[in-house]
Amino acid sequence: MMHFFFSNDVRRDPFTWYDQVRSASPVLCDASTGTWMLFDYASVKRAMDDHGTFSSRVVPPTGRAPEWLVFLDPPRHSRLRA
Repeated sequence: MMHFFFSNDVRRDPFTWYDQVRSASPVLCDASTGTWMLFDYASVKRAMDDHGTFSSRVVPPTGRAPEWLVFLDPPRHSRLRA
């Protein structure tokens, strides 16, 4: 699935693909990578607000995730952003 997401056609016009996915389901899991994608406002809002359930901390197959702000959760993310 992820290879399709990065195809030239989808990169040129992602909105057609987004509409197709959103009409099938607002949540999609790519089984080949374990990546979850959210396509509706309510799901994204919940994921952004519920840090206990949805974490930004990822561990790539190569080992430890980089210490970038985008991969940090509160309270560390909040403290560094302030």
